[in-house]
Amino acid sequence: MKALLLILIFHPILATLLVVALATCLLTRTRLRSSRRPILVGTAIGLTVYFVVDSAFAYRRAAYAWQISGTPVIHRTIPSPPSLVLVGLACDRACLDRLVDSTFENVTVIHNPYPPGPPLRYSVVRGAPNDCPIDWVRRAERAWDSATVKALRDRGICPMIEESDTPTEGIFVVHEGVAAAAAERAGEFSPKYIVAHPPTAVIQFLAIEVQRRSSTGTEVLAEARYYEAPGFLGFPPLIGCWQRPDNVIWIMPAGNTGCGFWRRIVSGGDARHVSDASWVYSTVVMGGR
Repeated sequence: MKALLLILIFHPILATLLVVALATCLLTRTRLRSSRRPILVGTAIGLTVYFVVDSAFAYRRAAYAWQISGTPVIHRTIPSPPSLVLVGLACDRACLDRLVDSTFENVTVIHNPYPPGPPLRYSVVRGAPNDCPIDWVRRAERAWDSATVKALRDRGICPMIEESDTPTEGIFVVHEGVAAAAAERAGEFSPKYIVAHPPTAVIQFLAIEVQRRSSTGTEVLAEARYYEAPGFLGFPPLIGCWQRPDNVIWIMPAGNTGCGFWRRIVSGGDARHVSDASWVYSTVVMGGR
């Protein structure tokens, strides 16, 4: 199997050495040696033009990566809304705590772009201790855990999760993104909910946006982003194929997958802030709480 991988995958360093050796042989031991100076000059000019043109395209991605803040950007804080819409995020323990203390009356979770299932509305009903319908209990235990649900029931609080229509207005907390695997080429990303739109050829892009959606449009209240994309061509200009399985035995420089010149990766932002939305509750929709 390893021998087959070595045949199918060209190691960039080995491929580059092989090409250089063959080119040297052709220019020194064949009839081409009489024309090697024009060939070398033409090759140098062609490569220079190629690098300049390619850099003009790569600069758009690099500039986008460099301007992304390493911490969440808060454009505006707002009082805690009675309802919240989460897109691509679960109603976690922090969300449940704010339902229990009546910060939120209800929270709607839209599973897109992470199906399956319709939107779900989370809320709590207060009544006699342990007086919760069994179907409510089972659905709540799938969302959190049985110990948490039991503790709430002992206090006369029933977590309720029910199917809902898809909201179109209100305060939305949106988590959306894309990531290319090691054996995939970078590609375009067309967001469905977020306003941020990175340049083409994205290796990884993740974002959390807090939005105020209304009939007049979408206002971004806060945002956190993380971005990786193919950058400038690397030096020395190694050639070969970077497309490979994850568990390969050699270490290659970080770069875009596919075949061609070695290409560096540009990145910006902080991956921690786009995987955990707790900063939203403490800095945006909680009035600084």
